[in-house]
Amino acid sequence: MFRPGSKLLIYSLSFSLIALVISEVVYGQQVDRIKLERADYLENGVQGDKRFDKVIGNVMFSQKDTRIYGDSAFFFKQENLVEIFGRVRVLEGDSITITGGKLIYQGDQKLAQMRKNVVYRDPSMTLNTDFLDYDMIEHMAYYFQKGRLVTKNNTLTSKKGYYDTEVRYASFKDSVRIRNVDGLVEADTIQFNTVTEVAYFLGPTVITSNNGTILHADEGGIYRTREDISNFSGAAIETTTYLLHGDELYADRTKEYYTATHNVSLIGKEDDVIINGDYGKYWKEQGVTKIYGNTLMKKIFPEGDTLYISADTLISIEDSIPSNERLLAFNNVLIFKPNLQGKSDSLSYHLSDSLIYMYDDPVLWSDKSQMESDTISMITSGGQIDRMFLNTNAFVTSLTVDQYYDQVKGRNMTAYFKEGKLSQVDVNGNGESIYFEIGEKDSLVMGMNKIVCSDMRLRFKEQKISDITFYSPDGSFIPFHEINPESTKLENFSWRSYERPTRYSVLGDEMPGNTADEKVKKQLPDRIKPIEADAAKPTVKDLNRLQKVN
Repeated sequence: MFRPGSKLLIYSLSFSLIALVISEVVYGQQVDRIKLERADYLENGVQGDKRFDKVIGNVMFSQKDTRIYGDSAFFFKQENLVEIFGRVRVLEGDSITITGGKLIYQGDQKLAQMRKNVVYRDPSMTLNTDFLDYDMIEHMAYYFQKGRLVTKNNTLTSKKGYYDTEVRYASFKDSVRIRNVDGLVEADTIQFNTVTEVAYFLGPTVITSNNGTILHADEGGIYRTREDISNFSGAAIETTTYLLHGDELYADRTKEYYTATHNVSLIGKEDDVIINGDYGKYWKEQGVTKIYGNTLMKKIFPEGDTLYISADTLISIEDSIPSNERLLAFNNVLIFKPNLQGKSDSLSYHLSDSLIYMYDDPVLWSDKSQMESDTISMITSGGQIDRMFLNTNAFVTSLTVDQYYDQVKGRNMTAYFKEGKLSQVDVNGNGESIYFEIGEKDSLVMGMNKIVCSDMRLRFKEQKISDITFYSPDGSFIPFHEINPESTKLENFSWRSYERPTRYSVLGDEMPGNTADEKVKKQLPDRIKPIEADAAKPTVKDLNRLQKVN
């Protein structure tokens, strides 16, 4: 039987219980109270309108799976808050330990604010700082006044950072550095997985390897620190002698292998050589760089003149001996200078002595002269040709007037140039010559000289034969009215002016005022795919050619 007013009492008690439950819930989660587990000494105190317990000696608090230790503390039981001093240690579960000199722990928010010589440890890393806020509900640890994170293989430092303790994922901001046995990484913003030790970059980055190679990246990228492999956008690899750049760059520093894709450029710091292409591969140990796809080489001379060479593939070879450093061009080689043009299947360019070697159907043009042989080599000086060697089946042709051509052929020839113009040709062995007498006033053909000899020397003036010296000659002069058109050509004569490279055929979209061919752009992949080193080694054909020109 209820007494009068008992219902009101029940309602009051029920309301109080509901209010108590509501007060114990924060953001939809029921709050666990902080409990004092032990202390050597305890006394009560008041701070304003707040009551607290002052505990000293072997202090220990707990909240569910969290245990807190220290030398002394102020415990605000009503506020569910504790301030701990001395040798502070926080244990969360079985995997996280935080130590420091001072802690403010807010039990309702499960927020640990640790200060002074803070050390955070979990199975994947150790974090050192003087200012750490750890949100246990969100599993996030923050620092704002410099921090150092150490994993098995890496040490990361920055001014600011946060760490997701659940997925073991860290973000670093402002003056970020990663040090490991391979070198140093510097960036403004890095995200780092402490389990996999993979770093993600969100801005400009510099990676300096212990071997002296430097990677510069303007945009984001990924760095797998354990394997020392990275993928970056808008990046360049720099050595003491070369700079390799591409829109996308893949680097395997363990194998010292690098690839570049889209807008690739290789710059020789010492030789004033620039090579452009769509794709590039670099083997640092072998000192070999291979560039292919719309390739173009530019050799800049001190006088301001430039030699351009295009080919399907260009290979640059470094060497500790300067005379062994060279550039190799394979397939559809085209050469362009204002006073010299040429083509061949393959080419070797020795940078130290400015020796260019052309083989497999080489042909060169200089003003009105065309030069052919099985192989052609030339020595340049100051951007101009000094001497040219035509070896085996040498043939020099010059357009005289109309369809009449002066021709010289022999076993081998040596051509000499002055200020880039042909001045003399020495023919050695099996010499043959056809040249036409031209009237000085009316430029009419007067007759044709046809001579066979052992050797000969031809001198040129204004790109025309001015004087010839024959050795053991046998020849004749044929007046114009007796010339048979079929006899005006030596055997194997071929005037190949239609093959003569132009500035546009060599430079293509590099021509001033031209835009890139959109069709070529569409053929390129949108993003680089990591290229395995083994799959990118020079082919057997490449190696055979390398052996051939050594």
